[in-house]
Amino acid sequence: MENQNEYEKRRQAIQWYKKGHGFNKILQVVHRSRGWLHKWLRRYKECGNKGRKDRSRAPRRIWRKVSWRSINKILSIREELETHKTRRSAFSGRGAEVVHGELEQRKIRNIPSIPTIARILSRYGKTGNKQGQKKNGKKQPYPYFKAETMGELHQTDLVGPRYLRGADKVIRFYTFHTVDVAGRTVWASQFTDKQSISLCKHLLETWRNLGIPDVSQMDNEMAATGGGRYSYRISQVIRLHLLLGIHVVFIPQGEPGRNATVERVLMIFGRKGY
Repeated sequence: MENQNEYEKRRQAIQWYKKGHGFNKILQVVHRSRGWLHKWLRRYKECGNKGRKDRSRAPRRIWRKVSWRSINKILSIREELETHKTRRSAFSGRGAEVVHGELEQRKIRNIPSIPTIARILSRYGKTGNKQGQKKNGKKQPYPYFKAETMGELHQTDLVGPRYLRGADKVIRFYTFHTVDVAGRTVWASQFTDKQSISLCKHLLETWRNLGIPDVSQMDNEMAATGGGRYSYRISQVIRLHLLLGIHVVFIPQGEPGRNATVERVLMIFGRKGY
């Protein structure tokens, strides 16, 4: 209704102007400023009756739009990582974090953020396994550990970020869970981030309470593997396992079922804990 009234005032002002009335008379009728009248008379002279309508206020130029050159570079690096064309890419991941790290390694200017790279890969269908690529399954068995006694195998995973509303602010946190597969004992820790040092603190506290395991198994979280932005180095988490003589195992990408025990704990925690 407000827009309709505004449009009617513009139409009325232009009609009075065409009849030869002066500015002061028109302004007394429409109750608008002299600048407003100048604006809509100019629009009318430029576009005719269409000039009385509001124009779109959407920005005509997207200043932070990623260039085609950057998009092509991102897709090219993704293709290299998928086909393992270089020696470095033979054992690396291929997600947005890894692509971002490769761009930094090659000294590319104006590198998009990791979420932007992820959206570009998704837009061009470059997420997940390539079509026709085999996954680990019945045709390609993958070794697994069968725990029969306590202390043989620990499974670790994290959930987050989660948010809790406090008295004066919202708290953002992550929860790390470790399960002794045979003994079904669980240890959980909360941190405000998921960095390597936080994961190491959680593991040390877990082993102090549940005992040091023979095998420690987790997924391919970048904080644990050392991939992504700082690829091709041994992470703090791996160094900690080597220091204490613990076998560390990373499950295949896209197969959370291999951490089924801790995944069930996460499901229960998510349903009951929050």
